[in-house]
Amino acid sequence: MQPQGSSLSWSQDEERNFYVGKYVYANDTVEYKSKILAVPDSSKLMAIDKDNYKGTAGNSTDGWRFDYIAKENKKTEATNFIRGNWGPYLGVQSATKNKVLTQYDIKIPGYSKSKIQEYFNVRYSDNSSFYPISDRLEINDFGDNFVLYRGDCYICQFTHRMNRNFQDPAAPTNDDIVNPKCWKENYSVKDGVIEKHKFANINIGDLNAVRLGTWVTFTVRSTKNLCIRGVDDSHSDEKALIGHGRGFYPRYKINLDGSYKTPESSYFNKGFQKEFGVKKYIEAADVPAEKNEFSSRILYSNPASNDSYTNNFRVFELGHFKDYSKEYGSITKLVESNGSILIVFEHGIGSLAVNEKALLQNIQGDDVYIGANKVIGEPRIISDKFGSQWKESIVKTPHYIYGVDTVAKKIWRVGIDSPNVECISDKRIQQFLNQNIILSERELIPIIGIRNVKSHYNGFKNDVLFTFYDNLRGFEEKVWNICWNEIT
Repeated sequence: MQPQGSSLSWSQDEERNFYVGKYVYANDTVEYKSKILAVPDSSKLMAIDKDNYKGTAGNSTDGWRFDYIAKENKKTEATNFIRGNWGPYLGVQSATKNKVLTQYDIKIPGYSKSKIQEYFNVRYSDNSSFYPISDRLEINDFGDNFVLYRGDCYICQFTHRMNRNFQDPAAPTNDDIVNPKCWKENYSVKDGVIEKHKFANINIGDLNAVRLGTWVTFTVRSTKNLCIRGVDDSHSDEKALIGHGRGFYPRYKINLDGSYKTPESSYFNKGFQKEFGVKKYIEAADVPAEKNEFSSRILYSNPASNDSYTNNFRVFELGHFKDYSKEYGSITKLVESNGSILIVFEHGIGSLAVNEKALLQNIQGDDVYIGANKVIGEPRIISDKFGSQWKESIVKTPHYIYGVDTVAKKIWRVGIDSPNVECISDKRIQQFLNQNIILSERELIPIIGIRNVKSHYNGFKNDVLFTFYDNLRGFEEKVWNICWNEIT
């Protein structure tokens, strides 16, 4: 069977989804031999002899990079530009010789009809079990009429996303366009030459925010059971950024939002294939499960030396660490402060000396250093009331180290020269913080564009800016900024 006609059907309910409307039995017995090439998702360039195939057009950082459809058309009013990533597809050499929407039958390399008997003998000699192609029947019930199924493939209804836009490096999930005419107003051709000096005015963020996407649904016969498919959660960094794994239609509805500009899942049921995919072996100890957390541990490397072939900053010996009590919570951040290390816990602040030595004299009057082999010791707690749960809220200036404690609802600072804690929020804004810091003690993970507490320092104006935003409370997001000037 093959598709009828030379065009795809379209549904008004899903305007981005095209499908083959009807299939008919093929009467044309003419066959063509063509080389095929599997083009992976977003591939740069691949070739079969002289035919080139690509899975991407342009890139996410340069707005002036693009490709043309069919032919190069250097005109200001040209409309055959393409840009974005394409999903995996098959490149067929000399496809113009074939009819549109022709049925393709993919064979193994070196396939020949003259070897049919040899193929049958190989399978017949195989000791592996055969797949049943009918319901199991009693011998007495065997009659003339019974249903047989294909035993060499699965007939699957499959939906494939053809293209999508790039993920912007600065805002990967953004799909809001600020200036929809930034490309049209800055692309022009004069005397057959593109005026590239205008490309600097093109907002790459707006180009990457264009909602691109086309889906095609068709029937395919495959040794893999494409009807059984799973969501790909193996890309942990990508999932943390967009909030979900790589999906597929209809598991995920047709969606052009910025968080769906990722490749589709390639987790398929292996079907009749005997090969296995990549295996991951995880050794599981025959003991009850243990969940150890070393959130209050400090590790230190070997001392660095000049003109050495070894980067000792990256060499950590087995016993070069120190575990501290969790009385004040986990360690949020370590900051250098006048030769010492300022340790910011979740609910406390400590000062830690490095390579601390005590000078004493023995009976003979000679100088003796005590503790010379100890790199780090116990910290001196300078505050057991304030700390910080948000790493990015701690910022260092030439004179102070600032931090935000969302549990105590305080903004504090510690002097570089004199490690004393000062609560600067008590002066004027404590009531405001009590009403507008709404994070609980368990909400500790920043979410890009949704929830975070962050501090910035402007050295030109000596300003420290504290930013708070939380968009997980009802319909109204909680966002505010507070500026503190170190001079005034």
